[in-house]
Amino acid sequence: MLVKKYQKRLLFGSSFLAFISLLIARFFMVPYFSGKPTASASGIISSILDNLLAALVTSISIACLVLWLNPPEEQSAIMEIVDSPHISGVLKKGRDRVSEYWYKGNTGRYFRSVTLPDLANEARLDNTTKNIFLIILDPTNEKTCNYYSSFRGKLRSAAKDKPWTGLRVRLELYSAIISAYAWKAQEPALNITVALVDTVSLFRIDFSSRLVVITREDERQPALMCRSDSLFYKSYREDLFVSFQQAKILSNNILGVPFTLLDVESTRKILDDVGLGCRELSDSDIFEIISLSRRAENPYA
Repeated sequence: MLVKKYQKRLLFGSSFLAFISLLIARFFMVPYFSGKPTASASGIISSILDNLLAALVTSISIACLVLWLNPPEEQSAIMEIVDSPHISGVLKKGRDRVSEYWYKGNTGRYFRSVTLPDLANEARLDNTTKNIFLIILDPTNEKTCNYYSSFRGKLRSAAKDKPWTGLRVRLELYSAIISAYAWKAQEPALNITVALVDTVSLFRIDFSSRLVVITREDERQPALMCRSDSLFYKSYREDLFVSFQQAKILSNNILGVPFTLLDVESTRKILDDVGLGCRELSDSDIFEIISLSRRAENPYA
């Protein structure tokens, strides 16, 4: 069934060209040759062209009727493949002019460095409120952090990256949390909720009121995308909500600190206030968390 836009364009485009070609042949070329020695055949040719025109018009009409009668559910039950070079552009489109955004992943590095600053900038320019939900791993779960560090270190992209250790995973997670509260302090239009889970996932979900994009840790892998009118879109929304309900949800009433005012004392206080005591972290670890939080660099660039 022709459900993709380019297939519809191909169908109607080729039909239109065929229709124009037949019209030209029937009403210009045949009359031109009607006075020639081939005039005896012009009647036969005219009849053939008339039949072809009638058949083409009928076929186009039937195709339009089929597309019109095709149930919307069937038309929208599509998962589109996005090649790796185009993923960042699709993610950008997904967060453009949206009122709601969900991210579910592991450490949230791209979300912290790229997605969240973009959403904050748009909220400031448009003076609009955005509801943002961040679901990442629990940094206090040592087993989960160690498992993710082992998993992440085996990927192809790990060869050009710093070594992944349990401590590095925890620092990345803490920085994502601190970043969320810092942006809340800087941009009151952002309503950010942070939730923590104990299970590592192969996939990362970026879900907005426009579309949903499913990616993997390796930036060279293609992504899957479905739009807001898709059946899969609704299913992913339900899945995110189920995950959110089972997660450890951090308080929204904690006052964050803008990035420029972050220091060791304020960072420790925020983590303590949200129930993620970090007594075992050294001051140098806290400095690293602050540095990661302030650094808005695309980790996959």
